Amino acid sequence: MMQTSSLKTVAETISLLLDAEIERTDGLWQIRKQRLAKNTKNTFCMMDFSLEVKSFEENGTAVNKASVYLLPEELPRFTSALWQHPISFPTTFSQKQTADHHLYCLHLETKELPQDFVERLADALQTILE
Repeated sequence: MMQTSSLKTVAETISLLLDAEIERTDGLWQIRKQRLAKNTKNTFCMMDFSLEVKSFEENGTAVNKASVYLLPEELPRFTSALWQHPISFPTTFSQKQTADHHLYCLHLETKELPQDFVERLADALQTILE
């Protein structure tokens, strides 16, 4: 397990990158955010984003999971930004996509440094908010 001071620094970095507070309980970090989005039909809806970080190892890696809800027109820009990011995905990575009520949910899971995972996500989210 990482040292407490290192964990605190990582948590502060993640909090700044996502502009969100982290809930910490028993080795599990959770962030939940909502954003208001307008689709091509000018309909507004609340979009969820959730992040979970757990199972820290001595070297700082952890299991990172995220669920990002996207409008159909946002999905290509978001996924393109993820794949083109300067921080490559680790070899321990999985992605699943689901669709429901004209929304997509991208489920991502990696085993890497949490700050790398979050930086990649934050940059991809920024591309759809511009």
